[in-house]
Amino acid sequence: MAINKRPKPKSFGLDASSTHSPRWLNRGIDDYRSASPETFERMRFFLREIGQGPRAGRDLTRDEAREAMSLILSQQATPAQAGAFLLVQRYKGESPDELTGFAEAVRAGARTIAPNVEGLLDIGSPYDGRKKSIVVSPASALVVAAAVGEVRRQGAGRCFLLTETASGFFSKLGFETTDRDGMPAWVLELARECATSAASMSRRLSQ
Repeated sequence: MAINKRPKPKSFGLDASSTHSPRWLNRGIDDYRSASPETFERMRFFLREIGQGPRAGRDLTRDEAREAMSLILSQQATPAQAGAFLLVQRYKGESPDELTGFAEAVRAGARTIAPNVEGLLDIGSPYDGRKKSIVVSPASALVVAAAVGEVRRQGAGRCFLLTETASGFFSKLGFETTDRDGMPAWVLELARECATSAASMSRRLSQ
């Protein structure tokens, strides 16, 4: 009677009989350092400044943030330094000056494109870390465009809206801030659930 033996499962761990360890175990910190010791120490400085907790740590200045992000984007910082820097920033939250410096570094190293598309609107959706939220910004633009088109088709000369957080977005679509008291009563009635702090905006339509 033949007996089929099950193949011995492969071991993915390390044990005493292992003769060859993964390459990353044999690497020292010097293998990950950049060619410039000054660059390595500079990133260590940035990490030390932001990574000491809410009491001892501090936000970077605009210039420091731009320099740190430039070192990461140019791959002069080690992978460990880059990962640690981004992780700490994610934990503590970026300051306005840091965000400005990061953006300047990205823009300085980015390749600018100029699509030949009339009326192109670039929409930045800040949904970093949100797993259960819907990215509504692109859809909102389509809904607004369709709504404005329908209002124009009905022969209206102006359309109105109230928004709590997207006044900058709607301003790029031609809407202007207006006095809430001067809005039609039926608009305020339909938008009665909007907060009193919501921005009132309107757009004149060309027929």
